[in-house]
Amino acid sequence: MNLLNVVRTDSFGPRKGGVPLMVEFRVNPETAPFLVSSTRSFVWVTPKSDRVRAAIRPLGDGGIEGVLRDLIVAIADTGAAGRWDNVHPYSPTGLAAARAHLAYYDLKETGVVAHPDTDTTPLRIADDAVARATWVPVGWAVVLPTDREFVGFLVTSENRYLVVAHNTSRAVAVVRP
Repeated sequence: MNLLNVVRTDSFGPRKGGVPLMVEFRVNPETAPFLVSSTRSFVWVTPKSDRVRAAIRPLGDGGIEGVLRDLIVAIADTGAAGRWDNVHPYSPTGLAAARAHLAYYDLKETGVVAHPDTDTTPLRIADDAVARATWVPVGWAVVLPTDREFVGFLVTSENRYLVVAHNTSRAVAVVRP
């Protein structure tokens, strides 16, 4: 269970052994802001045209799970600071608000993801209705569309990756303490 659509490839470059610093992608500017991988971490961008660039970064010790954890924290922190209404308290009311947030944007097929060590009984949701993933911080639950292409993609090749996340203000809702 991932935050984004994960794609594995043999190579980022046109030739084996050659790795570009960045890759450019065509995007729909209406799904901005985009959270893309940069040379040091992630950066929020709002393109003026229909293209964004994502840097190719080394995959650290945390692997893909570490990257996804950093992404969800960045999305939640920015959503709370920007008042996107996609971050809610860890409660049944908060979970209902998170689900309503995605439904407002016509994303009706959704699921809840939580860390394996997170007790979801305070949310009053059946444990078998919660997917478990280690990239979700302990004590949080994330509501996502079942089709992760609404959220974006992560491309990996050997020990490198790049990220382009879109629709984060609409397609990702978090309940946290």
